[in-house]
Amino acid sequence: MKKKLVYILSFVEKSLPVEWVIENLDRTKYDLSFIMMGKDNTPFTQFLQQQNVPYDVVPYDGKADLLPTFYKIFRILRRTKPHVVHVHLFYAGIIALPAAWLAGVRHRIYTRHYSSYHHDYFKKAVVLDRIINFFSTRLVAISQVVENVLVTREHVAPEKITRIPHGFDFSYFVRRPEEIEAVRIKHGIPTGQHPVVGVISRYTHLKGIQYTIEAFAALRQRYPQAHLVLSNASGDYKEVLSSKLHALPPGSFTEILFEEDVRALYALFDVFVHVPIAPDCEAFGQTYVEALAMRVPSVFTLSGIAREFVEDRVNARVVPYHDAAAISHAIQDLLQNVTLRERVTAQGYEAVTQRFGMPVMIERLDAAYQASSKARI
Repeated sequence: MKKKLVYILSFVEKSLPVEWVIENLDRTKYDLSFIMMGKDNTPFTQFLQQQNVPYDVVPYDGKADLLPTFYKIFRILRRTKPHVVHVHLFYAGIIALPAAWLAGVRHRIYTRHYSSYHHDYFKKAVVLDRIINFFSTRLVAISQVVENVLVTREHVAPEKITRIPHGFDFSYFVRRPEEIEAVRIKHGIPTGQHPVVGVISRYTHLKGIQYTIEAFAALRQRYPQAHLVLSNASGDYKEVLSSKLHALPPGSFTEILFEEDVRALYALFDVFVHVPIAPDCEAFGQTYVEALAMRVPSVFTLSGIAREFVEDRVNARVVPYHDAAAISHAIQDLLQNVTLRERVTAQGYEAVTQRFGMPVMIERLDAAYQASSKARI
């Protein structure tokens, strides 16, 4: 008999990683459905329709919707009676996990997609994290960093945690010239300005974009035609970053609010930079894997999953935290040293394809779902 498995997500409009899970999960074992907190008619719900995966959409626009959302999810779960719920993201965790408990769902899995963010920036939210931990029967840590936070800072029993890093369908990461040119034209990225330095990151303090902008300003002294592209260009640090950007020469940078075709965007970059400011800023850091999968020479600080496999001059250039001068030097190193550039791109691709393929992730998820179905919790 198939196990009834319900995924519950909050505020997801597009997610390649979850789409890849849907495509690779053995549907002969699972009767899969989704509850989406947020909007309907998104790229993700359209994908669910294409895959014939049933789903419910529960609107949530703020605190006033908390109790109605809780009740709607509770009623859905009482009706469907799943064996396992797998909850992703904070708002889904704080609302759907207690609802699942009250609905009598005995096996409640929560994937933790952030590490120390609440401890460092929103300490009051740590109480809510502890509530999520309490109502979960199994916590999925996507990296060693997340597991360390759960155990050492939130005192979760290690036996309650399963480590499952994100998986990637590496057949997606190919260069298609027509897509690349379409994205370039769409965002007005000039053809005559090189090298192109790329950033794909929300505008928050912890991502270290401020140091990348300073490094880029220094880089232009050597490469006056260099161009900076910043995607996902919104967030609570936008005012500070905008002031730094507007100190650059006009036309030397492009901001992109969102680009769905990430592989084409990466392919436009001569060098990619991702430099979070501390080891535990990133819970995982999907962009580390994506950049290396697209064979883009990269400059990194070590945070999240990068701490587990990235090595300086082996598969990327690694720089200290908070160090614009080191970032600028590393970019120039990759631009000028052909041997280094070819080595890190080849070995970077090899590293991520060996570690983060979908079969490994699906095997671990399947083990977690089957163990939950058998356990008496």
